[in-house]
Amino acid sequence: MTKLLDSLDPDKLRRILVIDLALLGDIVTLEPALRLIKQHFPHAAIDAVANPISGELLKLMPEVERVIPWDKRGADRGTGGFLRVARRIRQKYELALLFHNSIGSALLAFLVGVPWRVGYASELRGPLLTHPVPLPEENLHLIDQRLRLLKEVGIEGKLDPPYPRLEVDRSRARAWLVERAPVDGAGRPLVLIPLSAGYETKSWPAENIERFMNLFGEGEVCFVLTGVEEDREKLEHIFSYRNPVIDLVGKTSVRELVMAVAGSDLVVSPDTGPMHIAAAVGVPVVALFGPTDPELCGARGREVVILQADLKCVRCYKKQCNFNPFCMRDALTPELVYKVARGMIFRSGQPRQGVVGEARAGVLD
Repeated sequence: MTKLLDSLDPDKLRRILVIDLALLGDIVTLEPALRLIKQHFPHAAIDAVANPISGELLKLMPEVERVIPWDKRGADRGTGGFLRVARRIRQKYELALLFHNSIGSALLAFLVGVPWRVGYASELRGPLLTHPVPLPEENLHLIDQRLRLLKEVGIEGKLDPPYPRLEVDRSRARAWLVERAPVDGAGRPLVLIPLSAGYETKSWPAENIERFMNLFGEGEVCFVLTGVEEDREKLEHIFSYRNPVIDLVGKTSVRELVMAVAGSDLVVSPDTGPMHIAAAVGVPVVALFGPTDPELCGARGREVVILQADLKCVRCYKKQCNFNPFCMRDALTPELVYKVARGMIFRSGQPRQGVVGEARAGVLD
């Protein structure tokens, strides 16, 4: 396979189509690849086909000019929906970069007539690609998977920073969040906690969240709770006795969720979207991992501490668990998370507010 840049003049390329249907958190990990594409093709406009929810995050990435929604599991389900998406692609593109490893994404790029089509050769879609790239033999982080695809066709280089970034005005975000705080919580460090992570085994249980919140002293912090509407039942089992709470569960759009995260001083999160968003906007993160693998999907950023449950059965990727102890409940105890979180919020006896300067990452057992 020839390198793509042997066939294309980067200075003459004008339109690039990117396809990635990843969910909210995973789409954040596409940002370094988008930045690298723009470095190599500085005069090209980049449009992205994405899940409608995830597409709201792509709009915060300056490399992307237009987002084309593909609601594969909803309004655009089936053959009719596929054809509707194809009709939305009105521009003529010279290059398609397919970061979604489905045959549908390759077929879409083929049918709309993109002459150069790059993607991993999965699901028997090799014949639909002009530059099929073999799937990596080793397991790679989501960021590195995307960068590997580009490297295989000659698109590589140095990125600064090497991790995802989202352009958000954190001062404005904080003001937006403080407006929603109780009167007694507006001036305190804001600690955001997502209540769920898509499925139960990834989520921190309600009893752990409540115990963690009540380890803080009277008037030390203000908590921000986020989640989808279905999490409101879980919220009924969580109460903060000593510190105020901003309840945003089921009340935010994607953009408002980003504002809530960016306005916080610390995010304590399981493996879910706000974890990746926080790292990308520069908010310190305590990331809680049990059944998923942080080496494959953990947050990367300026200050990320990953707590991986210390049990033999972790990284199982099971959506149901019958084991006792259960990793997210019994290994990631409120006391352990509190110790780490408190050290990140308070330095030298003073509350920390704002962005930190030094890079810091680690895995704690």
